[in-house]
Order: sequence, then structure tokens, then C-alpha cells
Amino acid sequence: MFKSYHVLKEDRPHKAGGGVAILIKKNIRFSPFSFTPSATIEAIGASILLSNNSQIDLISIYVPKGDCEVADVEHLFNRLNPTLIGGDFNGHHTMWESDSQSNKAGRSIAKAILNNNSMCLLTPRHLGTRIDPGLGKPSTIDLTIASSSLAIASSISVGQYTGSDHLPLTIVLNATPARNTGQPPTWITNDKKWNDWNAFIHSSLLEANFHSISDPAEATSTFNRSIEAANTKFFKLSQPPSLNCVTQCRPWWNDACKVAVRTARKAFRKWRDSPLSPTLRLEWSRAEANKKKI
Repeated sequence: MFKSYHVLKEDRPHKAGGGVAILIKKNIRFSPFSFTPSATIEAIGASILLSNNSQIDLISIYVPKGDCEVADVEHLFNRLNPTLIGGDFNGHHTMWESDSQSNKAGRSIAKAILNNNSMCLLTPRHLGTRIDPGLGKPSTIDLTIASSSLAIASSISVGQYTGSDHLPLTIVLNATPARNTGQPPTWITNDKKWNDWNAFIHSSLLEANFHSISDPAEATSTFNRSIEAANTKFFKLSQPPSLNCVTQCRPWWNDACKVAVRTARKAFRKWRDSPLSPTLRLEWSRAEANKKKI
């Protein structure tokens, strides 16, 4: 199912369940990064290269016990690139649920956002991202937080029911990723410009106070940006022939699959509108079982 994606994942150590993952289309250029293990937040991230040679950071998180601290959330915000964070925070707060009773995770998230001038909550009030399997009551615990530069031209919406008690979210950003074209582009160097290239990098690192940076990840990112800037200034990037992206077919998907999925979604919506009806719940369960059987 995921052959056309790179799967980045962080399993929960020494325990079953949990964990986080990010799936990235194989024709998108990216670099993964991870976080120091935390007792309250599971997280993994990837820096996506954009067509204008800038980067954005995507972070997938899970707060299994709803007990994260303010500092834990603020650590996720501490990125050099514009950042988008999404996941199951298990947090309740009046900032996104006016009728909810705030818990520790909710208070920590709200305070971290209010303490940071550059991060915004994308999730609108009462988005209803999780449906209680017993009561059919929606709650908003799957949150999306983004840098203001990304949030200003973004949209978020709830997707169709897929069988989980959490509904999928579709987030649209005003950003175009750089895509691989089969043959990667290469720098066309000029032997006469190497001295200027070296001098530019030296000056760039001095300006960034490179030798005083103690964090290895920040040092690597600073050095890479200097090289990219020097390459862009003194050399040219080749333009490989573009290839049409062909969507991989799914030979097992047929009309029966379409009908089963459509029927299960319809049964779920009916039960969600009348969650106390045992008949509608039974119809939904049978539709789900039939969908999985097919």
C-alpha cells in the first residue's frame, strides 16, 4: 500500500502500541530528523525542501497520556525553519473546545502557544476530530500548530471516515515541494570561481557565529545553508528532463471495494447522528466487517 512512500517512524521503545510516523511521496526531496526521547511526547519530523530552495519542517506527535509539560511543547516549537506540527495531543482546552474541561496537556499546549509569538493554532473550535465509539460524541484532540508564515495562507478540514475513531485531516499549505525527476539535478561548477566560493562560505559562517554553535543539528543546518547559498551564488543547477508522475495502480481495488467503503461511511454517518440507536450501531459494525472482508 505504501510502496510509493518513504515511511519515517519512531516506535515506542520496550512497549507495544503507540509510536508516530510520517509518510512522504518518494518524488519529494526531504531530510528526516528526530527528537531526544521524551517521557510525555512521541515525535518524529522531516524537513521538506521547497521549489524555492527554502525548507519547512513537518512534525508528527502523539501524547499518549495527555500529561505533557509546557517545556515539552515549547521544545517542538524550537525549529529554525517554518514548522507545522500535527497529531493526537490528547489535550482538552477552551481554546479549541469551549465546552470542555481542560486537562494538563490542554493547559500546557495553550500556554506554550500564548508564550510564542510565531506559532499559531490552525485547528478551529469544535473541529471534532475524534468520535467516541460508545456515545458518538465528537471531541477535538487532534491539533495542528504552525508557524505564522505557514498559517496565514493555510486551510484545514476533516476528511471522510476511514474506520478509525479518529477522522483524517486535510491541511493545505501555500508551499510547493521540490520533486525528484528520476535523474537528480547537479551543480555545474566553474573552476575560476572556487576561491570566491570558499571566501563566501567563510564569511557566511563567521556572520552566523558558527564556531560558537554547540548543538550538532543546528551546526549541520547552518553549514549546509552556507554551502547551498554559495552554490546558488556562484554555480548553476542543471535542469534534468521532467518525468510524468504515474500513479501506481492498485489491482485489488474494484467496484465491490468502492461500494463497501461507501456503505461503511454512510452507516457511520447515520450512527454518528443518532449514537444511542443500537440498530444503527449494529448496521455500522456489519458494514465495517463486510468492508474488511472484501
